[in-house]
Amino acid sequence: MVSHRNTTFAQDMGYRSDEVRLPGVSVFRKRSLKIWRVSDTGFPPGDDFCTIWHLFDLLPEGANG
Repeated sequence: MVSHRNTTFAQDMGYRSDEVRLPGVSVFRKRSLKIWRVSDTGFPPGDDFCTIWHLFDLLPEGANG
């Protein structure tokens, strides 16, 4: 894990713009002297990484209620 503080990393990865900040994660692989981004995903409302959304689905009104 690394911090993107004081860098453009979040913008470079597509997780931040001047208007919006989007949580997300990227996975990298280093081969020889190059680093490749092999996968990434965002964490929008309802994502499978946050277990609380599944609990909200149990509410009578659902997660959107």
